[in-house]
Amino acid sequence: MNHKCRACQAGLTLRTEGARPATVRWSADDWRTSVETEARDTGMGMFVADLPTTALAPGATVRFTLRWADDGH
Repeated sequence: MNHKCRACQAGLTLRTEGARPATVRWSADDWRTSVETEARDTGMGMFVADLPTTALAPGATVRFTLRWADDGH
């Protein structure tokens, strides 16, 4: 939450990182469709979710929101 990425190179996987388990709901078509990706425990006090964005066209916009597993917010 402290290091927000505003852009990334096309063809790369977008990774979210957090200190708590979460579900990432994300969309690359302005929420017409969405995908949920569970964050996995790295075993080092961090949870990561890799969003499979490698096939998106250059200039695509990815929007996402998090739902924390411990409190549902």
